[in-house]
Amino acid sequence: MFQRQQNPVNDEEKVINDFTFRAQLSTEALNDLRKTHPQEAEFLLSIIEQGIKALKQ
Repeated sequence: MFQRQQNPVNDEEKVINDFTFRAQLSTEALNDLRKTHPQEAEFLLSIIEQGIKALKQ
């Protein structure tokens, strides 16, 4: 299980730390879903990828 960094120094570090923690948990959950429901996991991954592409535009 992933853990948040202890005692972040400033607000920016807190935001980065929180985002990283959530991304790691999401990745872990997606990998677990792939084991039991591979098609659903791939569908969710495609939605995430589309969102990332849209944000980059």
